[in-house]
Amino acid sequence: RNLCSPMDVSSARRALSTIPLYWTHIGVTIDDVLSSSRDIIVRCKNAAMLTTLCTPLDKSSGLQSSSALQSRLVIVNFDANLQRASITTNPRTRKVADMRLNPSCLLSFSSAETEGYVNLHCNASIIDDHVRALTFWDERFPKGSQLEEWALSAFPGGATGPNFTAVEFEVNRIEIINHDLQKNRDGCGSGRRRGSLRIADDDAGWKPMVLQKEGGKWQIAGDDGRRMVVEE
Repeated sequence: RNLCSPMDVSSARRALSTIPLYWTHIGVTIDDVLSSSRDIIVRCKNAAMLTTLCTPLDKSSGLQSSSALQSRLVIVNFDANLQRASITTNPRTRKVADMRLNPSCLLSFSSAETEGYVNLHCNASIIDDHVRALTFWDERFPKGSQLEEWALSAFPGGATGPNFTAVEFEVNRIEIINHDLQKNRDGCGSGRRRGSLRIADDDAGWKPMVLQKEGGKWQIAGDDGRRMVVEE
């Protein structure tokens, strides 16, 4: 019989303790994460929940009271590498006021089809310059299109009027869990199913895969040290 000695068991436990907690993400690349994130965003038709931190006004005192969160639906444009994003909006909305006070915000996308989600942690910049705002208008609402017709009714005065502004987001962190993304891929084993790509630390998907921007480039974030599943 091949029995493990106490020393063997101890060595095995030490070896297991050195395995990264993202061990089921092994083989998933930065490009995989970006591709899967873009796929979920497209499935959502670029519609995200934008969450901001606001400080509500206390009507009785006129002072700012305890902080609160606000979420609303927005349509988001992205660059190819998911490092920058933008929306167009009315400058008098609560989200603009919130982001002027605190530019840290979250763009969230979810897909019931893939049982996945993407959270983009961002810093927002309000585009007050009308010349810069015009570039966002032209990109989002091409001249002569139905989109431009809609925009002129939604934003009276157009790109240089008082009812239009753009918000630019610098994305600094991406978190994703994706249980069953249908793609024409071969492979199986940890983190993968044949014909699809999974990005989940285990079947329950307790820990997301995280990309952190460092020096203008995406890097896989270091493990945060949480051990999510323990044996009794």
